[in-house]
Amino acid sequence: MVKIMFKAVKNKKVRVGFDFDGVITYNPLGLLRPLIVFLKEKKIIHRGKMSFYKPKSLMQKIFWLFIHQTSSLPSVGVFKIPRLVNLGLIEAFVITGRTKFLINDLVFKLKLFGLHQCFNSIHSTDEKLQPHQAKFLKIKQLKLDYFIEDNWDIVQYLNQACLEDRATHCKVYWVTNIFDKDIRYQYKASSLSEAINIIIGKHKK
Repeated sequence: MVKIMFKAVKNKKVRVGFDFDGVITYNPLGLLRPLIVFLKEKKIIHRGKMSFYKPKSLMQKIFWLFIHQTSSLPSVGVFKIPRLVNLGLIEAFVITGRTKFLINDLVFKLKLFGLHQCFNSIHSTDEKLQPHQAKFLKIKQLKLDYFIEDNWDIVQYLNQACLEDRATHCKVYWVTNIFDKDIRYQYKASSLSEAINIIIGKHKK
């Protein structure tokens, strides 16, 4: 529940970007990240650490759409977003690693959760870019104050990119999981709900 104390937030709206899978939705596949990293390091999966799979054929896309159905439950704290938007405290944006063929599924789920009208805009990943590259470009373009992400590899990339870009003042918050929770990082939260509370808390008078 959003308490009355949120009325003490400064007048300036906070611009917050949200990843979709694993942030707005609960995605159990995120628990496989340490295994995938291990397989990449052992060269069992032949892709670089910051190279993400992109389906090309019709069958690959159908399979990838099926895989993304694991991301179908709203995260803890997700319904704070429309409340904060309605209170005029934040401007909310979705910046997803999904490419365009998965966006209809994303929008359907936002409508299912009753969240489709609370976001200023929804941004997918260009087919020519990797998700971490596309997300950084949107963070810059939208002049975000915060971005909330669940993938640790992407968090590291975005955090470093934001630090090195003088025109970008975005803080990248990481929603961690049970396997990665002991990794040290300044902007870390155990859930979307906690990340939102921390962000709003920083902007109270």
